[in-house]
Amino acid sequence: MADWLDELLEVIPVEPYPPDLVAQVQTRLANSRRWSRWARNGVRLVMVMAGVLGLWLLMPKVEILLSAVSSISLGRLEEWLSAVMRSPSDALLDLSQIAVTWVSQLAAGLEAELVLALGLLAIPALYGVISLLSSGISQEEAII
Repeated sequence: MADWLDELLEVIPVEPYPPDLVAQVQTRLANSRRWSRWARNGVRLVMVMAGVLGLWLLMPKVEILLSAVSSISLGRLEEWLSAVMRSPSDALLDLSQIAVTWVSQLAAGLEAELVLALGLLAIPALYGVISLLSSGISQEEAII
């Protein structure tokens, strides 16, 4: 009994490879890599532009953000670290209450422009984190 793969191999026509097959493959790979490089650089440029636009929109609103942040002092930081050493769960609960208070104070003064600025800053930051966590090459490039 013949194997199905043997049957398929008998059906496949036996033709010689085109003489310029290697050159065609190399050209296509070079074009693919060039396009990938252009796309990657384009995404990076868009991320830089989004970050710059976010900073530009955020600059007039910095005092709103700073007013929402309570004064941080070395003594207060030392007090919080000692609370962490005594009871990490209580310290985390206190920290979460402080964060909720800060966010609620910040939300009271939010305007559409400030939300847009923070979003424009978050997008490049998340892209940067993703690119740091990834290996830097795609699966297709790793195969080639």
